[in-house]
Amino acid sequence: MKSTALKFSKLFSALLFVVFFSASCSKSDNSSGGYPKNVTILYKLIPSAGYTTGDIGYLNETGSTTFLTSQPLSFTKQITRTVNKNDAASLHVSAT
Repeated sequence: MKSTALKFSKLFSALLFVVFFSASCSKSDNSSGGYPKNVTILYKLIPSAGYTTGDIGYLNETGSTTFLTSQPLSFTKQITRTVNKNDAASLHVSAT
């Protein structure tokens, strides 16, 4: 029972990995405020104690996923991208 609780605790700690994500929109080239819009997206990871590297995936400038392995943490990446209505930004991390 104790071993299962310890495994769950470690998994839960990994899931609680601190991730800060923010996106800010620049002024649209379209005076009507419609889409598509040019936006700046800031991906920022700040690790909790004990995590030094991680595998990271994020949506890049073209909307494709970029995968990086064994990256040092903290991690910061800023991109500029054209988005359509209901597009999403995505960031995935697996701390090691």
